[in-house]
Amino acid sequence: MKKWLFVFGMISILLFSCTDSLDFDQADDAEFLTQNKLSIVHFTLKGIDFTEYQDLEVVSAKDSTRFDVFEQEFVQKHLVKLDLQFTINNRFNYNTLVNIFFKNDAGERIYQVGPLLAPSGKEEMFIHTIEDEGIDALKDSREIVIELTSQKDSDDFTEDMFLHFESSGIFHLNIH
Repeated sequence: MKKWLFVFGMISILLFSCTDSLDFDQADDAEFLTQNKLSIVHFTLKGIDFTEYQDLEVVSAKDSTRFDVFEQEFVQKHLVKLDLQFTINNRFNYNTLVNIFFKNDAGERIYQVGPLLAPSGKEEMFIHTIEDEGIDALKDSREIVIELTSQKDSDDFTEDMFLHFESSGIFHLNIH
């Protein structure tokens, strides 16, 4: 029993003697930078889906989705930077231009990424960093639109052609 009292007494002395010079008010000024990765949009377009458009010289596809991450108060308050990452695997026989639009509740384009060139037969990765005024604009966005445009030449679309698109965002948050 005396052993435990002695150990408890020594730990207490160490704890209290170590905290004498600490200023706990400094914790109010502490900042924590954190990074969180979030998948945004991904899809695969197949050449077979475009066979009815064989006679067109320019082929485009567009899709939109609700993007409500910026509606969260925590993100509104702490987001300081966003790194958007896009991976595009273009197995069409045509170069493809990719535009990404962020729209507000009124449907107005408030931020654009692109056009990004996805070369025929290649997989490319793109990183787009948004800070300062761009972040302020994004905080008003509620929808993301992906628009793809290919300028066809003589080759027709076939079953083995595809375009795979993946996107994610690394959200940099400053919590204080």
